[in-house]
Amino acid sequence: MEQADVAAVFDATILCGPDGSERAVPLPEWTAQSSLAARLFERNPFPAIGLIGFDADAWRGLGYDAAFHGAEDLDIVLRAAAQGLAVGWIAEAGTRVHVRYESLSHRRDNQRAMYARALRKHPYQVVESTYREAGWDAATTSWGLASMALFRGDGAVALGYLDQARRVGVNGWQMAFARGVAHLLSGDGAYALQSLMVAEDLEPSPEAANNIGVAHAMSGASAAASHWFEAALARFASYQDAQFNLTTSADWRVTTHPLRVRSLL
Repeated sequence: MEQADVAAVFDATILCGPDGSERAVPLPEWTAQSSLAARLFERNPFPAIGLIGFDADAWRGLGYDAAFHGAEDLDIVLRAAAQGLAVGWIAEAGTRVHVRYESLSHRRDNQRAMYARALRKHPYQVVESTYREAGWDAATTSWGLASMALFRGDGAVALGYLDQARRVGVNGWQMAFARGVAHLLSGDGAYALQSLMVAEDLEPSPEAANNIGVAHAMSGASAAASHWFEAALARFASYQDAQFNLTTSADWRVTTHPLRVRSLL
């Protein structure tokens, strides 16, 4: 930290499962391009973002929000990123994270609610300026803001940023999937289904299947919904959203972002 004159340091991680398995979690490629952690607003890539080295004076200046009961470490890191505090990146794995399924971090609904609360502290215009200060291009910035909007549940806002991203060349499976999610969050199951079926045609996936099921469920097509939830589980047996959706008749879980385990399927 002293050598690089930064306020915090992140490193790669070894993720240790309850079954004794280990998996390396490297730093994202984008960390090599900037000492400003703007893209943390897009998605947190770290399995335990609080396990970092940080300058105590800088962190005291940021303060701790005691209203959080989950994602409190992400909250303070996002506020550091918004203030432009420089961070250092260490590609060598220096942290081992042990997964505990009974931990607070695995209470999905609570974690997502707290994550959304942390993101809502930051106006989109401020985050956009943070991306640009970090040197990211228009495509990356628009996509990042769309991803942030999806986490916040702002479907209409996400669609606006996705339109911007598409105009500068972002397309393919992720675009079709994200547009489907944005329409679901906006309550428009019919348009969501159109986009999600495009994603399904491009690349069959558990998360698209789950969301197709949600789109059918929103229109009252319960048999079709169950078919797609089962298809999602056939593709990924421990998929929590699809498991939940098979047992409920309302408040279905939309998978807003590609599953982290996609690369392992």
